Amino acid sequence: MRFLTAVHQGREADACAQIPAQQRSGLARLSAARGGSSSCEAALHTLPEFAPVRAHAPLVITHDIGFRSALPHRAKEALDKVSVRGRPFGAVGLRRFGNAWRVAIVCDCP
Repeated sequence: MRFLTAVHQGREADACAQIPAQQRSGLARLSAARGGSSSCEAALHTLPEFAPVRAHAPLVITHDIGFRSALPHRAKEALDKVSVRGRPFGAVGLRRFGNAWRVAIVCDCP
């Protein structure tokens, strides 16, 4: 959640550096399509989707992790639904590699 913390603290360049280039350019295109600046940093600073994270109130992030197996310790994949201050923000797909979990997919879940 370093990405969300960086956005919350106004460190958009640091947040953009944490996501893959394809996502950075996608955010830039989205910002430009909505009449904003065509940069990842501008997108994080202005897009309404990130407003819950930019708010001046303390950042409160909750997780609801669902495993794709009846037994979490045997699961190879999981979906982490992320909420910010009780409002759904998105989801992070996780995939197990050995004993470590890695981000596999990030999706918007309104």
